[in-house]
Amino acid sequence: MRLPWKRSGLVLLLALLVLAAGAFWYLRGRNSPPIAAAGGSAFTNFTALATPHYLQRDPQWKDETIGSGETLAKVGCTVASLAMALEHFGVHFTPKTLNEALKTNGGYTRRGWILWSAVAKVSEGKASIRLLDKPTHADIDAALQGGHPVLAKVFINKVIPHWVLVSGKDGTNYLMRDPLNEAKSLEPLAKYGSDIYGVRIVEPGLETPNPKLQTPGKHQALNINGASDARESFLLGAWCLGFIWCLMFGAWGFIRRPAVAHRGLAALVLLLACAPPSSAQPATRWWKGNLHTHTLWSDGDDFPEMVVDWYKTRGYDFLALSDHNTLQAGAVGVVETNQAIVKILPKYIRRFGTNAVTRGVSTNGTPLVLLKTLPELRTMFEAPGRFLLIQAEEVTAHYGNWPIHLIASNIRDFVRPRRGESPVEVMQNNIDAVLAQRERTGIPMMVHIAHPNFRWAITAEDMIQLRGERFFEVYNGHPLVFNEGNADHASTDRMWDIVNTHRIAERRDLPLLGLAVDDAHHYSKFSPSNANTGRGWVMVRAAQLKADAIINALEAGDFYSSSGVELSEVVWKANRLTVRIVAEPGVTYTTQFIGTKRPVDWRHKPVVRTNGQELAVTRLYSGGMGAVWSEQTGTNVSYTCQGDELYVRAKIVSSKLMANGVVPGERECAWTQPVLPVK
Repeated sequence: MRLPWKRSGLVLLLALLVLAAGAFWYLRGRNSPPIAAAGGSAFTNFTALATPHYLQRDPQWKDETIGSGETLAKVGCTVASLAMALEHFGVHFTPKTLNEALKTNGGYTRRGWILWSAVAKVSEGKASIRLLDKPTHADIDAALQGGHPVLAKVFINKVIPHWVLVSGKDGTNYLMRDPLNEAKSLEPLAKYGSDIYGVRIVEPGLETPNPKLQTPGKHQALNINGASDARESFLLGAWCLGFIWCLMFGAWGFIRRPAVAHRGLAALVLLLACAPPSSAQPATRWWKGNLHTHTLWSDGDDFPEMVVDWYKTRGYDFLALSDHNTLQAGAVGVVETNQAIVKILPKYIRRFGTNAVTRGVSTNGTPLVLLKTLPELRTMFEAPGRFLLIQAEEVTAHYGNWPIHLIASNIRDFVRPRRGESPVEVMQNNIDAVLAQRERTGIPMMVHIAHPNFRWAITAEDMIQLRGERFFEVYNGHPLVFNEGNADHASTDRMWDIVNTHRIAERRDLPLLGLAVDDAHHYSKFSPSNANTGRGWVMVRAAQLKADAIINALEAGDFYSSSGVELSEVVWKANRLTVRIVAEPGVTYTTQFIGTKRPVDWRHKPVVRTNGQELAVTRLYSGGMGAVWSEQTGTNVSYTCQGDELYVRAKIVSSKLMANGVVPGERECAWTQPVLPVK
């Protein structure tokens, strides 16, 4: 009778071994498809890239803590490797000072991973990271030949993840500077007997393939858990030992003492339930949202609940309520007997019920309907992973008769509008106020220029002078903001190219990114003359529907803007921009690939009326600035850079008319963000 039990036990043992191997592989973390630590083209007489050699356990900084509270000695391999690489571009950091800069600028996730989009910020635009989801030896070879250091992820003893700096090559052997090598010398990457499981290329900030438009699976953070991550290694090792013990006990029970075999199986089930989490980064997806919206808290014409409900029930994932110079906080009400409120209140009650109405009385006895605050709205509408509300404010300032408006998103505190002696100074003062709040609180937040053509208040030349601004509205759905410009005024598309040509070529700054928004005010009557919902939005690629993840992805440029066209993919790889469009039946699409080439034709002249009067508007620039290089039809289009481009972006124009456009014949469009080719 024992022989069948032995056979069953052996079969179970084999099955459990297979399960253990799969679990072990999973716990190592899902990485890039591995490639050998040696290979590719054979290099001869190649001089290794000049970098210092930093050790993560150096006494000067080994006890410094990163964003997760762990020390550089334990988990600082990526920080040390990155500090070495940045020095190659004249960015002077030690692991200690780089760690401090990352913490100050929100460069870590809560798990202690480096946000790779933060590298451009802490290096002041001098360097950035290009992340490869399927690296090849050719990618690494091209980077080294181009003078770009490479961060590579290997596994020590096939278990412990570790990041090193690849800065040279001898024949087909890559040479590394290892943060654990006390000798501080170059040595073969193959030393660890591991394949390469991840590649990050460190490049000049203004010549980097934009980390903005990446394929799904490319993420916002680098896992910095390294060779001496004692916590992860201990947990993984302890779990594996426990798994093996339970496996052996269970198999022994089936063979020798079937009556107690269930104990081993119960322990195994419990152990599997308590397995340490994988270090793999979550996959990204597109999230739809609007960053410019008004309610009765300022000059919108409906209750905030009705506004939020409109967006949530129509498939939006996130929404920023950006009322003028106010946050949705405190006891604020609208006069219940006001004619406009009398008109909309019955609709509100039909939607939410009588009990949803909170009434009050003003100091002079006037009956009020109290407005819901943002915390109350969040309780009503937010759902993890499904819908998010972002606190925002339209900072509403002016210079003379010119309105100067900026949207501050994910702020914690009210931003008091600042004044100035010019439109530029007004904008800069308010931008600085938001950035100061971000630095003070440590909360990721952003500020963007709203509707520059509203009353023709802001010119391209104004925006060129700004520091710290990364966004503006290339499309705004309000009927009075003139996105298309007119005979005397440049369109927002034209302004975008003028600004980016100057930022990139002259200032060596990161490009300005373009948002599409509703700027909705009117919710009862829909017509081209009203500021209605559903006209403009952004599609943001992020791993999570959380405010910090959305802001980080926007700052990384990992989004596109739309007034109706949906994209399934935007890929920037090997100096080739590819756009894939989600086609609608009977609709055609024309994609324009737009940019400026070197050498820049800087010729420009003022706009002059027939009477000789020079206008204070955006000047007229040469046609080579923001030129259309290629125009293609279809739903899968691409442009390959020729080597002389400063930047390239795509605008997709549909044959489909907008359902409620603000100008006659307005067609649905989408805009990708500018990307900068590698020379």
